[in-house]
Amino acid sequence: MSRSKLYTELKRVISAVQGVKYVGLYNSQYIQPGKHDHPNYTAVYLQFTPSNFRDLGGSVNVQDYDCVVTVHTVFESYKIDAIEVLDMVEKIHVALSQFEPIKSDDDLTHFSKLLRIDERPDNDHDVLQIHQTDYKTKVRDYSADIRFQRTITITPTITSTFVDEITN
Repeated sequence: MSRSKLYTELKRVISAVQGVKYVGLYNSQYIQPGKHDHPNYTAVYLQFTPSNFRDLGGSVNVQDYDCVVTVHTVFESYKIDAIEVLDMVEKIHVALSQFEPIKSDDDLTHFSKLLRIDERPDNDHDVLQIHQTDYKTKVRDYSADIRFQRTITITPTITSTFVDEITN
């Protein structure tokens, strides 16, 4: 649940950046040429590497963890100038740095702001130019919390005092 919510929100933010034509989940697309080709460049792939899981709730199954999100920004290198690569990487970074922490609608997952921790070019591809940027976020995942699996029905006793309280 937590990574799918984060993916959905990051995809929304990155897709709004002018010039980004495709956002998807990373699956070695550019390492396996021909298998995942699509004509939509600039493409951005998101890769999630969770680590340092910590159990916070004892028997209630609440976890905190650090998650590194690698943003792979992919260009067709023969169609662009190097400055366009740097400009696009910067635009995506600005959008992600303004990404607000998430408290999900179902109140089961929380994320901190994204902090850029590393970036590097990946130049070992014939017609593609790839720039990878790592961001870190802290995640608190309540999705397995047993407290959210209980249904409680409360029926108030309606008295004249209760009616007076809610109508005044």
